[in-house]
Amino acid sequence: METSKKTVVIKITQLVLFLVVIQALRIVLIKACSLAIQPTIFTRNCMSAIVVTVIGVILLLIAKKKNQILSFFPSLQSAKSKIIYSVISLPVFFIIVSSPAFGEGYTPSILVPLVYSVIITPLFEELIFRGFLWNTLKPYFKNEMLVYIITALLFAVWHLGYFDTILFAMGQNGLHDNIVIVMVLKMLTGLIFGVITGFVRLKCKNCYASFLVHSVLNVFGR
Repeated sequence: METSKKTVVIKITQLVLFLVVIQALRIVLIKACSLAIQPTIFTRNCMSAIVVTVIGVILLLIAKKKNQILSFFPSLQSAKSKIIYSVISLPVFFIIVSSPAFGEGYTPSILVPLVYSVIITPLFEELIFRGFLWNTLKPYFKNEMLVYIITALLFAVWHLGYFDTILFAMGQNGLHDNIVIVMVLKMLTGLIFGVITGFVRLKCKNCYASFLVHSVLNVFGR
């Protein structure tokens, strides 16, 4: 039993290191891009979208090579399941597409952050947390609820890795808030998101459903 606990701790530690490497790679690549392009809020969003997409594609290729199951797509074996997912997907798509109409309109300065925050980032994070991490941890626990709890906690910690984005946004907007308090709030937000999307993953058994929920949360939480 002791060996089993030790194995679990080692595996979780490896996953934490994996997350640290991913965030560090993201920060380094964005920093490198900033040396060539003057960073503004718009260009920063463009760089972030490109960098996260590139990292995501690389991770997908690695997962495919290693035959890693990500459980993204739902099982659509019955007509009922097809109708349910269609009914759920269409309103989410409508919310995403129509959201700029309630703001400054369909301009590049609105569309780029929208695509990055409600499509690219949720897809990237759900594949990592409710896909890769979830399925990696699942064999180590008899109760899947423990996987749900651990991934939610890791998702909260993951958001500390966005300190570079927070600092940049604060600087651009002339804010002088306590960065420690801001990061704690960011982590709490990540925990709440992790609890909600993780619950959807637990019940639906796929991260496409959690991706839809994550996208809607980001539409209203940007």
